[in-house]
Amino acid sequence: MWSITKKELGIFFSSAIAYLVIGLFLIINSLLLWIFDSEFNIPNSGFGDLNLFFNVVPWLLIFLIPALCMRSFSDEIRTGTIEILLTKPIPTHQIILGKFFGVLLLVCIALLPTTLNLFAIHQLLDNNSQIDWGVASASYFGLFLLSAVFTAIGLCCSIKFKNQVAAFIAAVLLCYLQYDLWGQLAQLTQNTETFDLLNNIGIKSHYFNISKGMITITDSIYLIGISSFFIYCGVSFLKQLKQ
Repeated sequence: MWSITKKELGIFFSSAIAYLVIGLFLIINSLLLWIFDSEFNIPNSGFGDLNLFFNVVPWLLIFLIPALCMRSFSDEIRTGTIEILLTKPIPTHQIILGKFFGVLLLVCIALLPTTLNLFAIHQLLDNNSQIDWGVASASYFGLFLLSAVFTAIGLCCSIKFKNQVAAFIAAVLLCYLQYDLWGQLAQLTQNTETFDLLNNIGIKSHYFNISKGMITITDSIYLIGISSFFIYCGVSFLKQLKQ
């Protein structure tokens, strides 16, 4: 499994794709937070925290992660190398997990430079204020779990679609559906129970709970469970290719 993870990372960094996608992600993130006069601009907000970053970054990850995942299986299925991989004495779930951790590590590498925003904000604060590092750590943990969900979705779509563009579009739509659409549907009802049900089906409410510094077992299990579900779907799809 780890050999597949290392191979996946090697493929990413041997081409310009990883550098281009990660670079674009960091540039857009920096422009939104520090340069553009938008609702996510930190200096204009007057608050010494990264709440705006944790609000905007999921929308960037909805595009970043599918872009990293789209070639993981689609390219191997198109070229026929997937047959070689499937004939090796490696359990199907380890193939999925190997690629899953490869992409997830790449996402973590992309997120690592964003921690510099914390030090930049720290320099802007006066001596009587300080960053809540506990909340910031919890928020990054929530971002990691969210990235795991999007990665699992992206790999599923990469298995189902031979065309990389189709895999990318399907993954973006599924990530958006699971992240935000359930919450939008919840807003349409006036029934409290229905609102809570629809809102809790989506990722957004669970992610926001963690990003506020409240790491609960319920929210963590939900996000890990959704990731596990899509990984299981990916294993099922991959087994179908063996038949």
